[in-house]
Amino acid sequence: MFCILTLIVCSFGIFIITYYTFKEREKEIAIHKVLGAGTIDIMGLSKSFVWLIGISIIAGLSIGYLTG
Repeated sequence: MFCILTLIVCSFGIFIITYYTFKEREKEIAIHKVLGAGTIDIMGLSKSFVWLIGISIIAGLSIGYLTG
């Protein structure tokens, strides 16, 4: 039960961070979109965020594997 609650809280936190990041950069994304950028190009604007999520997934999986 505690594990499910933890996953829900973590997922909600990641959603909020993603929403806040893209809300801050909304004008920049809109300008790129008007100039003809595709979805892949727009996702390239947030490489640091993707790296941060990737590192946290790798760390979480390794810790989960070692403790489980």
